[in-house]
Amino acid sequence: MMALRGIFLRLIPFLLLSSCATLSQEDCMQGAWFDLGKQDGREGKTFKRLAEHQESCTKYGIGIDREAYNAGRKQGLDDYCQLDNAVDLGLRGYRYRSVCPSEIHPAFLRYNQMAYDVYQDKKNLENVDKRLSYEEKSLLDANLSDEKRSQIRVEIHDLDRERNRVRDALYSKERRLNALLNKGY
Repeated sequence: MMALRGIFLRLIPFLLLSSCATLSQEDCMQGAWFDLGKQDGREGKTFKRLAEHQESCTKYGIGIDREAYNAGRKQGLDDYCQLDNAVDLGLRGYRYRSVCPSEIHPAFLRYNQMAYDVYQDKKNLENVDKRLSYEEKSLLDANLSDEKRSQIRVEIHDLDRERNRVRDALYSKERRLNALLNKGY
């Protein structure tokens, strides 16, 4: 039993390294660099991703085709760098990683940031609501002292005020985002 444990412990670093690989040996051998670049571009991956692919394939002694990858990535970025995608990504909690061409970059960044701010405020509101619900339920405990019950009521009051503040900020940000979207791309 101890021998198996020793073998397993020695394998852990190799298992961890192999799990970090972005590509398998088969993927590297296929050499579909244009398609891989296109996929990475559509996902808004940075150039760091190519270095990760290169590192993976170097482990297998396989080179990469940078030119084909970059051509595919450029085509994929054409799909990614649409303003409606900037909004969609932001509302789903994804931040822009500055991968779009300079002519679209400022607008993409603005749209994504405004949408991401709405996402953040929605998450903040959910968090406040959870905390408020927890405190309200804790008031039902029949064993609470009067002092503890009073502290909980103060906390509920503070959370109510925080909820109103966060909700107002959310509505304001949603209105600004909608106004931007209604102006058109």
